[in-house]
Amino acid sequence: MLDFLVHRHHSRQAGRRALFRWVYAAVVALVAWPAVAAASPREWQPMVIGGGTLRSLNGARIDRLEMLAVHAGKIQPIPFQVDERASDGSYLLPNGPQAMHDDRQTFSADDEIALMISDLGERAPTGSQLVPGAIEIQVHDPLGGPDRYCYIAAVDSPRLSAQSYVSFDPQKEVLESDHFRIGFTGGLPSDFATQNRPGENPPNLIDRMKVRLSTKVFHLVPFSFSEDDIHSTVLAWKAGPIRVLRRLSHSVNLILGLDSPAFERDDVFYRDCLESLFRMGLPVAPRIFFSDIRVRIDLDFNDLDGYELLWSRMAMAPVKIGDREMERRIDERGSVPISWIGIRGGGRMTVEALAGSPELLLLDRRLYFNDNPGRADPPEHVPGEHPGIGYSITGWEKLGAGDHIFGSLLITTAKDYSPDVLLEELRTPPVATTRPLANAR
Repeated sequence: MLDFLVHRHHSRQAGRRALFRWVYAAVVALVAWPAVAAASPREWQPMVIGGGTLRSLNGARIDRLEMLAVHAGKIQPIPFQVDERASDGSYLLPNGPQAMHDDRQTFSADDEIALMISDLGERAPTGSQLVPGAIEIQVHDPLGGPDRYCYIAAVDSPRLSAQSYVSFDPQKEVLESDHFRIGFTGGLPSDFATQNRPGENPPNLIDRMKVRLSTKVFHLVPFSFSEDDIHSTVLAWKAGPIRVLRRLSHSVNLILGLDSPAFERDDVFYRDCLESLFRMGLPVAPRIFFSDIRVRIDLDFNDLDGYELLWSRMAMAPVKIGDREMERRIDERGSVPISWIGIRGGGRMTVEALAGSPELLLLDRRLYFNDNPGRADPPEHVPGEHPGIGYSITGWEKLGAGDHIFGSLLITTAKDYSPDVLLEELRTPPVATTRPLANAR
């Protein structure tokens, strides 16, 4: 998947493309898992195909494109979307205060086509009702199983699927799919739930996302801030049937009423996953003015009794939340180094992984776990955490001045979806080959 993913988040500067590729390669390295012998279902995975591999469609009107797949011998339209990009690699997002449009509305080599791997089908038999100018897309899975296919063409009356996997309410800042709901307040998550259908309206599992920093200014004066000190602005967004793309800007209140330099975040939401990329520009190395920098990033859950907690390189059985004996064993182990965290419950398995630019990978990331609903941890709406799960990160003094990229990837799958399979799918991308239908036999 990552061969496709690395092309998704492109900055306004072409030189940032290599950093984005490196971030997602780093996620793959961090969650590397032993090989899985069985064929991979890849039920959660999206696929993105660059326009450069579909050159015969260049110049075609986007509203004339159709994407078809064969299921049980029948040719059917499948959901897809085209996301346009400028020559510098940035997405042209048509909504918001910094909206950008391509008035031509024609497909080009810079654009991308997004779809779900699970929608791919069988190879079309000879004599199928496909237009002569169609392109066959063949997807081979190194993890096993038969190759999968779909067909794209530009036609006067395209056959289109009515299926949409994601929806976005920009006023409420809520995104919903068949499998999860996430809402934002001030640009940070304040609502999260897994579900089986849109509109199911399960209870919100979280109080808020907490971002807590403490440090010493001039190596002497204590200073701290929380998520309430972060100011966020939505710059632009786009919603389609496969994914929602959103660009935000953040700044933080510093001492004496000063704000930090703004940094940008790009979010991409799919039916089963959320990708985020943060770009932080540091004018000077933090160690010049700060020492003992500690950052905690966690989700403050409202009630996860009965859920199971997993993490990378786990040397014990999954921890059942609310089982005080198992939670005591976490405390005894101390703060363990981790690269990903997973929770299993409510019919879903959810995994979150972090990665960053080379310097950021020098940071020390450890498990933060606190199940204490009786101890307040303000600011928060409901006192205490039941539990708080996330990362404690130190080592920021190692960073130098300049731009730094930080990535986060959240994936939610069915409860019985093996983490071994999930992480191997992430580590081992499928291979796509495109060819004109006339050359496909």
